[in-house]
Amino acid sequence: MGLPEDSDEKEKVKHEVHTRSARRLEDRCFKNGGIYIKLGQHVGQLDYLVLLEYAKTMRESMLNRCPTSTYDQVCQVVKKELGGAPEEFDPVPIASASLAQVHVARTHEGQKVAVQRTHITDTAAADLATVELIVNTLHRFFPSFDYRWLVDEVRETSPKELDFLIEAENNVKCMDNFRRLSPHIADYVLQEFGLTQCSRSSIFGKCKKQLVLLDHGLYKELDTYTRTNYAALWKALVLADVKGIKENCMKFGAGEDLYTFFTSILTMKPWERVIDPAVDHLAINDQSELQIFGPEYFSQVSEVLHRLPRVILLMMKTNDCLRSVNNALLQRPSLESFLIIGRVSSEAVIEEKLLHAKTLSSWISVWFEEISLEARFILMRIALWALQFKKSLSL
Repeated sequence: MGLPEDSDEKEKVKHEVHTRSARRLEDRCFKNGGIYIKLGQHVGQLDYLVLLEYAKTMRESMLNRCPTSTYDQVCQVVKKELGGAPEEFDPVPIASASLAQVHVARTHEGQKVAVQRTHITDTAAADLATVELIVNTLHRFFPSFDYRWLVDEVRETSPKELDFLIEAENNVKCMDNFRRLSPHIADYVLQEFGLTQCSRSSIFGKCKKQLVLLDHGLYKELDTYTRTNYAALWKALVLADVKGIKENCMKFGAGEDLYTFFTSILTMKPWERVIDPAVDHLAINDQSELQIFGPEYFSQVSEVLHRLPRVILLMMKTNDCLRSVNNALLQRPSLESFLIIGRVSSEAVIEEKLLHAKTLSSWISVWFEEISLEARFILMRIALWALQFKKSLSL
């Protein structure tokens, strides 16, 4: 007989079953480590694709409770790579992530350094091959279950994240970008290669408030086409420009049939809200809104992710991370961030158009477009202030 459909009792049982299964999956990922934790982190950011019980469980555990390698294992790697151990070496790691952990050490010259040791072993290739076999087998028997794009992404990115020389180069590149593009805040930016903010305070003592940037392992250079069209897409999203949204989604391969799914994944909003002209149409008011797609849309969402260029998937992952951090810090819907995204995206689009303006008339046309956009964002900001004031009065 079973429980009645749509009954509270059945929903409760389903929630308990999914939560229990999510915990089991979490335990398997931790025990296998390395690649499996990285996959678990990816799942934790797929609110729009996997059930909330799985996404929430993976997100809460995989990002801040990663296992650590033993001190003996760390010493073996250090001696192999450097020919010997540093003068002082703290056996307790100050931080641990999916692929590596960090120890504080001091060189023979007395310089305090951070030493990173990878968790990935010689079985990494076999682990990835095993995951790929499982995913491909499931896809063969259940075509709608298509996570092959996720395996491809992990295969491509993991080697780069394990090369700490690349991370050091990216660290320098990031700081150069701050000095060039945002010199007014560059002096407040702190980049500790492999250190967390709390560890920095304990090592270097108290200091003034600073913006701490961590984890520079995976960077990608955007070509002009991708950068311009992605900026144009976000500009259209913030301004609820239906024509611009569709046009730029198509350029990334979403297609006539799936571009609405792409925008919903990108904004965590249903299509009706995406094109709503209200100033707060992109704000997430409740965590439940992240579950914008039911199981019946699984195949369409999977197809969208399979079609998109790999670099767009990375940008979507970054976007999800920023959204998560923003929501955790503010504990309320963030409207300001979308205005910032819209303004910056518009500036990038205008800059590109000015580069290709060959005649005086075209330059004047772009200049008027810039003035028009600036006026729209001023009006949107005024509307935002009015909306916030209205909400504050209702509290």
